[in-house]
Amino acid sequence: MMLRAAWRQRGADPRNSFGRPFDLTVRSDGWTAVADLGLRAPILLSPSGNWNGPAVEAGSGENQIGVPGSVRWSAGGNLLVADPTAAKILEVPVPGAVVTGRLDLSGEAATRYRAVSGLREFLLGSDGLLVERRWFNQGPGAEGIGTAGLVSYDVVSGTGPDTLMSVETRFVRGVGLAGYSPGHLQPLMGAGPGGAIALAGDIPEYRVRILGSDRTDSLVVCRTVDALPLSDDERGQVSEGEEVSRSMAALAGAPVAERPLAMGRVFIGGDGRLWVQRQRERVTTGYPEGATYDFFAPGGEYEGTVTAPPGAILFGSGGGLVVGVYRDPENRPWVTGWHLVRVD
Repeated sequence: MMLRAAWRQRGADPRNSFGRPFDLTVRSDGWTAVADLGLRAPILLSPSGNWNGPAVEAGSGENQIGVPGSVRWSAGGNLLVADPTAAKILEVPVPGAVVTGRLDLSGEAATRYRAVSGLREFLLGSDGLLVERRWFNQGPGAEGIGTAGLVSYDVVSGTGPDTLMSVETRFVRGVGLAGYSPGHLQPLMGAGPGGAIALAGDIPEYRVRILGSDRTDSLVVCRTVDALPLSDDERGQVSEGEEVSRSMAALAGAPVAERPLAMGRVFIGGDGRLWVQRQRERVTTGYPEGATYDFFAPGGEYEGTVTAPPGAILFGSGGGLVVGVYRDPENRPWVTGWHLVRVD
């Protein structure tokens, strides 16, 4: 399989162009929402890639977003925009920009999520809010990113937080999340439509569990593949200007996993497809550009493998498209829609 560009979008004009696309979600019909930290707003794109402007105004008001930390689609097709700085989520009908509801995290939940990089992955449904929470402490003499910490996936409902999965982490070469691991493994999670959750990384092998709304396995997807090779970071090979000294120093002194992970990232598209990224994140650059992805039908059948174009990262699928972010040779981000094309 290969990707053939259908459209690409840079912005409405030079002053309203994508600066730092942080998160992206695709609805089943191809509507795309982009959380852009440069514009500090969630931007809507039609299925044909047309710019439809911010879904919510930027600001600190009740119906405004300070920082669009993450975007997802509700089961009813509305856009959910998370603001981790204000510990709130707004629901927006699409197309349109009229807020119809909100969920505030208060009390214990607000204390837990306000000051962390949570609200990365979430779903809002009858069973509550699913949140990915990441916290890393500081190693000796470190500033900023540390060498150990915690990753947890929590369901927040009216009865309070309920932890679905939680692990202590440390640097280990050959695992996920840019080298963080509870010993040898790192859980990977992707939130999908209708309350589906993809969990992986609890074992080194290629296995993804799809959880239904009752939090039990509704599907298990497995493949027999080799473990992923070490990244340039893990081998100590970084380009000039990329090195993050305290992180790289911690990684360089870390052991190599006895059984390296076979997957780097999982996510579920708006069309229900499961995507498995076959390269890990890097400490210096995050999600890898030009990575290879396996993709599976909603029923778990393997459909094929595709490699993203150089400079591109895939984020979702829907409406007959695969959507991601492509950076051109001048390092400018373009949100791009591709068609999946079979190569005989």
